[in-house]
Amino acid sequence: MEENNSSVSNVDKQYKVQLNQSLGLDRYALFNIFVKNAIDKISSGVSEEQYMNLFGNLSALRKSKSAPGKMQKRMKINLMESLVNEVEAMAEEENLQEKLQKLDKLVEEATIDEEKETWRPNGNVNDHLRSHVMAMKLKHKNSLEECVREKEQATEALRQQVNRHRCQVRLLEAKLQNLHDQSLDCSVINSVDTKITERIKEFK
Repeated sequence: MEENNSSVSNVDKQYKVQLNQSLGLDRYALFNIFVKNAIDKISSGVSEEQYMNLFGNLSALRKSKSAPGKMQKRMKINLMESLVNEVEAMAEEENLQEKLQKLDKLVEEATIDEEKETWRPNGNVNDHLRSHVMAMKLKHKNSLEECVREKEQATEALRQQVNRHRCQVRLLEAKLQNLHDQSLDCSVINSVDTKITERIKEFK
């Protein structure tokens, strides 16, 4: 039992060393380290002494004193390889590496600069209420400004439309005046022509 505890203790030490060495790695690399260490702990759960007590009485193992130890090591290796392969297959199937890389990116973007002073409430309720009311007023002000801009744009469009119609009216008035002047000239000419014709008749 003591030998088993010492084995687990050694694994813990190795785990801590690997954890310290893993600083700066991405989450997927850390995941692989943690999984392998966990599997190593599981496979080391049965010591060589316990293995001897369980399987040492088998006739095939009595011939060699080292056979149980070799089998225990082989069992540990096979178990490690099998579990690691299963975990790697699961990680590949679930696309775990890409997901953890996205998580790394999100964590990096959300990391707060320790040197940057962040906002903290001052504890004054009136200030908080005033801030909320001010935010509502600013929101309402922006809404009114947007409404005014829309009305101004509509008014400007109407003004331009009225100006175009006024120009058209002026052109029509000018044309009517020209036609009127031309009609007056024709009536005067006709009147003079009539008088001349009458005088000619008188002389005859």
